[in-house]
Amino acid sequence: MILIRVEANTAHRIVRMEAHGHALLADPGQDVVCAAVSTLVENLANSLEILLGKQPTTRRDTGLLTIQLEEADEQTDLLFASTLLGLRSIARQHPERVKIEQAYTE
Repeated sequence: MILIRVEANTAHRIVRMEAHGHALLADPGQDVVCAAVSTLVENLANSLEILLGKQPTTRRDTGLLTIQLEEADEQTDLLFASTLLGLRSIARQHPERVKIEQAYTE
């Protein structure tokens, strides 16, 4: 299963997203669910950097992608919301393969 964990700060702005695991729908390199999730999360990292000029801390490993921001604003909120829109759609279509958890930092 792919677990997507989203963390927001005390202002309820998302500052971290982590996707880890595998959907196990097909063999590695052939799994459309993994590919879709990876594409959305990678696009978020790229958009934060290229479109907004942010410097997120990213960690990439097999089955893991983490994006961390020091500061969030309305523009980063929009990019995270757009990414979550796509991820929630995938999770609805494949609830046994993708789970999204949200947490708030106190």
